[in-house]
Amino acid sequence: MSVSIDSTVRISANAWRVGYSSDQDDPTFYVYRDGRFVAATRATHYDFLVAPGESLVVQVLDSVSDAAANIADGRVELHWNRVAGADHYRIDGRRA
Repeated sequence: MSVSIDSTVRISANAWRVGYSSDQDDPTFYVYRDGRFVAATRATHYDFLVAPGESLVVQVLDSVSDAAANIADGRVELHWNRVAGADHYRIDGRRA
């Protein structure tokens, strides 16, 4: 049970077509974008809208029992409490 990404083609200013194949006969594909399930399909391609400046991670599986990887969606939201007298803040990144 193996899926190969065969092609990525820009089909418009904000859309990409990802083509894929499987070593199974007549598979159902389970398509994920940024770790989130988006479709179950027998089609051998899926079209993704991608906003300017946005990136995405695509996973395609051919078994419902396979789990998609836990992938962050490329966005981050920062919250902090103001500290009196501070003229700047340092943000350090770390993986969970």
